[in-house]
Amino acid sequence: MRIAQNSPILVVGLGPVVLDFYEQLMADGFEVDVMAYPGTIDRKYDLIFAFTKDNLEEKVKWISSVESLVADDGLLCINIDGISLDEIQQSLNSEVIGVNFCYPVCASPFMEIITTARNKPQDIDALYDWAVGRWNKDPYIVKKGISIRAYMVAAMAREAFYLVEQGYASVESIDRACRNDAGYYLPFTGNYLYMDLMGTVAYALVMKELNSELSNSSTVPDWFSDKIEKGQGGMKDGLGLYAYNEGDDVKWNAIVREYSKEINELITKYKKEYAEG
Repeated sequence: MRIAQNSPILVVGLGPVVLDFYEQLMADGFEVDVMAYPGTIDRKYDLIFAFTKDNLEEKVKWISSVESLVADDGLLCINIDGISLDEIQQSLNSEVIGVNFCYPVCASPFMEIITTARNKPQDIDALYDWAVGRWNKDPYIVKKGISIRAYMVAAMAREAFYLVEQGYASVESIDRACRNDAGYYLPFTGNYLYMDLMGTVAYALVMKELNSELSNSSTVPDWFSDKIEKGQGGMKDGLGLYAYNEGDDVKWNAIVREYSKEINELITKYKKEYAEG
């Protein structure tokens, strides 16, 4: 497949990433429609991006509802987190591709393209080339149907939960440790390049002693589940892991967008080009 300059695009879903994605496509001159939920449209699209909750049944339902809108040789993409792409493809006998963005889409070069052996190389290449050449993203390709972003974020969150639950540190201390250490080098190097920069031997020695001590929990802690059950879902609810005042969600949303633009300028300035392997 080849994605043309004026290829029609459909965005389906709810949430800040969806809205930001749609608005950025519009601002960049793409021909794009948006729907909150799958519906009937008398039109075909070269690209369809669907964003759903991390639920296999919902993903299958949404893909089934919009796949008739895909043009011949068009591409259908779905966000992937804990549910593997392989599960989705097997449920539908489909060649849907996994695609993740991060918020704010307008400022971040992040784009994760998730594939399995079912996906045609030419489709993957077309999506990758479109992302780089037409939309100025810095995509990477993941094989075997999982989101490596989701895996790495979950691993860090699990360890953060464990350290708080076991009394090693407070929520505030965990946030300081993340921001003031990894927060400084990750935008510049990523994990592997930083290991080379600091010396791989040191990592081998530390991990040999530390790995057996890390959390292997398969559930979130009770104190966190209690917050969810009580409706303490974060800034939008006024209470989460921290307490918030009215209007804080709007204020912090603006801060995140401005910060993301500034940090992207630094990433671009010191960017290392990685060869996709």
